[in-house]
Amino acid sequence: MERAVQLMETHPDSALACLDSLSISTTEWPEELHIYYLLLTVKAKDKLYIPVTSDTLINRIISFYEDKQDDPHLMEAYYYKGSTYRDMKDAPRAVDAFLRAAEIGKRCSNDTLNGRIYGQLASLFAFQRLYHESMEATQQAYKYNLACHNYKGMAFGLRDMARIYDTNNQKDSAEIYYRKAYTLMKEKVSLVKACSIGDEMAGFYYNQGKTDSAEIIAKQVQAHHPSSLSHLVLGKVYYQRQMFDSASVYLQKVISGNGIYNKSTAFSILAAISEKQKKYPEAYLYASLCINAFDSLFQITKTEEVNKIHSLYNYNLSEQENQRLQSKTERQKLLLFQLLFVASLLIGIVIYLLHRLRERRRKYTIREQQLQQIFAEQEAQSSRRILENEQQITLLNEQLQSAMLENDTFKHSLLEAQTKRLGATNEQIRAIRNEQEMRLLAFRHSDIYLHFHHATQSSEITERDWKQLSEAINSTFPNFLRQLYALYPQLSEHELHICYLIKIELKRSIIAELLNRSVSAITNSLSRLYQKIYSEKGTAQQMEGIIQEL
Repeated sequence: MERAVQLMETHPDSALACLDSLSISTTEWPEELHIYYLLLTVKAKDKLYIPVTSDTLINRIISFYEDKQDDPHLMEAYYYKGSTYRDMKDAPRAVDAFLRAAEIGKRCSNDTLNGRIYGQLASLFAFQRLYHESMEATQQAYKYNLACHNYKGMAFGLRDMARIYDTNNQKDSAEIYYRKAYTLMKEKVSLVKACSIGDEMAGFYYNQGKTDSAEIIAKQVQAHHPSSLSHLVLGKVYYQRQMFDSASVYLQKVISGNGIYNKSTAFSILAAISEKQKKYPEAYLYASLCINAFDSLFQITKTEEVNKIHSLYNYNLSEQENQRLQSKTERQKLLLFQLLFVASLLIGIVIYLLHRLRERRRKYTIREQQLQQIFAEQEAQSSRRILENEQQITLLNEQLQSAMLENDTFKHSLLEAQTKRLGATNEQIRAIRNEQEMRLLAFRHSDIYLHFHHATQSSEITERDWKQLSEAINSTFPNFLRQLYALYPQLSEHELHICYLIKIELKRSIIAELLNRSVSAITNSLSRLYQKIYSEKGTAQQMEGIIQEL
């Protein structure tokens, strides 16, 4: 399976072969591993353009990951659910699935998949002639592709924007975006890949009456990747210039290809050329072929429109049934809720108030105990220093008495100065201790400290709150920030916020809620920060200890 994952993007056929070789034994695997195997299989088949005719398998995968609340895999599963409905020609359900994937994608840092999701949405909206929505989805896809340096996706996004501008009759904007797409694909991906955009751009220039530009682009495409569309554009250009022989050469290449739309246009122009050259049997033949091609196009277009209406009708029926069942369930629930509402509300209010009161008392008690412990440790340290200094003063006084008896004036002055210095030091320690105690006590009872201790989710914290917390910490612990940056100058804002919250003695579970991360993510951040500082692996507890000591 690891090998299949490695091959998935570049060689999906080999990845599918690896997965197929495991198919016999998968039923004996743990369910989580088996579901992941199924997801990889769906992914490989999608990349190989193998059409899907049922949503049973992908719905099973989605159900599993929804129960697990596994957003990264759930996002991917919804993407392939959208692809399934797309293959089944059910555009409304496909859009719903891709929108669900996009919603989950806001919580996942997967720019590549987000780019693909919005790219699919853009195509589906355009298929349904919802061009405003298609443009918004295309712009989102471009943003995500830019973030992950997917130049191919960016170029196709610019091309899709050009198509929408062209459809909305914004020709100048369309030309600009076609040029950007063509240049980006040619410079960052490959000239061959750029040819598909060049084909479209040549056709666009011709329709705008810029035949010289159309000819230049079409010939550039011809030099690297000949195509039916570039042949058709050159055929049109030469026909317009009355160069019938050259036009016929390119148009003959068009009708030997597969695209029925291009062939119908080529037949029409060849019929006109034959008529001008008075080759009436050939003109009749080409005209007949043109009519047959138009009939085929009409049938294809009609079938597509019927499929659109049919899928929309089925979708509406399904939604109506879902709404009917949901409405029935809601009425039953409402009746039950009405019976229990009054009693539950009163009980709930009482329980809530008691819980809040008990929780506040518990937090206050814990905070006071922590404060007392900190104060006791600081008091003990200061007391030890004062005691040591007083012992030294006693010793110096004895030496001072000896000096007086010996009538040693110099030694007496020196000992007297040392005694005064130690006495002054003790007074300074007492003053510093009192100042620090007051500063720490004020901080622990400050509004910003209590705000962070009472907050339960990230939405309760603003940028102003972070700024106030930073100022309060720096005021209480003047060397904290300087020492922190001395340890690691490249500290990120996210890491700094974690350090602040550790400094105010919040648990990792609370920090995770305030920063909208998982507990494991916070633990990993602390471990990585330790490794960045000391260039060796360390635990989150070690990093917390270092932060508290600063």
